[in-house]
Amino acid sequence: MQGGAVARALLAHGLEVTAFVRNSESGPAQELKALGAKLAMGTMDDMQPLEAATAGQDAVFSMQPSGAAPGVESEQAHNIASAAHKNGVKQIIHTSVSATGWREKGFDFEHKSPIMIAYWDDEEDAERAVRESGVKFWTILKPAFYMENFIPPKGDLMFPDLKDGKWLQLPISNPLNSR
Repeated sequence: MQGGAVARALLAHGLEVTAFVRNSESGPAQELKALGAKLAMGTMDDMQPLEAATAGQDAVFSMQPSGAAPGVESEQAHNIASAAHKNGVKQIIHTSVSATGWREKGFDFEHKSPIMIAYWDDEEDAERAVRESGVKFWTILKPAFYMENFIPPKGDLMFPDLKDGKWLQLPISNPLNSR
């Protein structure tokens, strides 16, 4: 959702774009290529393709899909930040999630599930990797929600009752306003 939208917007403004893709033959990759993007293929787990893709770039847009095994998202952010720093990239623009960092401010973590703790640890560590990358400029965006979260496949997982016309959410208190 995010990377392709950023690439299309940059291309529409006449900027050069290298799109880092897992599969250069996929529909979305071919669409970006048709719009003028150069394609670099690899995964965020493999440093060699990341280093090749960041070579000669002024800026890198960093976004790792959440929901992977614990530790994967933060490791991928570290890899991107390392490749960018090694190649003298001037800026990293990293997209994260809203509310990262609030646990460090002494607020109780209501959701004590290991899955949620690992999720927030990964998000916060990914941001830390960007901040501590050594890249001169960095920006961390913290979107709260996307309308695409309501449509399949994500919507089926996040809102399973939506297909029945019901939008159910668990009430949670805002940890920033709880004290």
